[in-house]
Amino acid sequence: IKGAIGNKQVSMIIYDMLGREIKNVSLMSNAKGSSTQGGALFTIDRNDLSNGMYFYKIVTKEEIIGSGKFSIQ
Repeated sequence: IKGAIGNKQVSMIIYDMLGREIKNVSLMSNAKGSSTQGGALFTIDRNDLSNGMYFYKIVTKEEIIGSGKFSIQ
């Protein structure tokens, strides 16, 4: 996640192709070893997600700070 998120509570919400919320993961932006140049790096466990296309939003309580899609094969 690029940008200054500081110590804000950040979540990643994952949706299926029909727009149903599948997973909501709380991300700890101040975790040791998570910082990268200009942002933060997180790892999400995908074991409970089936193969297919998904959409996601990265949000704080105040705003959406990112969105996109990914696939699992």
